[in-house]
Amino acid sequence: SYLSLADIGMATFVINRMTQMYAKGDLKQYINTFRSTLNLYGIIIVALFLFLIIFTFAIPFLDWFNIEIANEFSVRASVLILGTYILFSIISGLINGIYNSVGEYVRAKTIMNVKEILLIGFVALTLFLNGGFISIAAWYLILLFAFTIFIFIDIRRRHPEINFMEAKTDWKLALKFIAPGLRLEERSVGK
Repeated sequence: SYLSLADIGMATFVINRMTQMYAKGDLKQYINTFRSTLNLYGIIIVALFLFLIIFTFAIPFLDWFNIEIANEFSVRASVLILGTYILFSIISGLINGIYNSVGEYVRAKTIMNVKEILLIGFVALTLFLNGGFISIAAWYLILLFAFTIFIFIDIRRRHPEINFMEAKTDWKLALKFIAPGLRLEERSVGK
């Protein structure tokens, strides 16, 4: 669960900022903000993924958690898959947040609800077919990847004015998003 802290609150701040830019019609800054944040997240997630790999193979899960009904490979593979799911959820949340920034909040929620319903169905089916830990963990990751790709394609189709390929990464801008996420900057009311 500590992996979910990798977002450090940046997504909400960035999506709010993107919403303001979209409302003003500043699409260049909108896509640069998204691309810069996505690349910063990419670096954070790659670093955490390397940590996750080391953690997955270094920790004696069976002994620490007194697991007796699963073999070591199943537990380690499940931890790696679910850890990857948590890390990729951060990027997926940012991509899904594009809907919110362009005023399509209901569409974002509907798509997430469909994903969750499918997840419940696939997990139930996997359990019914006597699938193991790895199969169940894999459904989480597969559906997250599939829906993230769908969202990105859907946004490109519905909003051709937002062309992420034109964006450039502004590292100074991206690094500025860390402070608000961690609440390190002073906030003034009324400004």
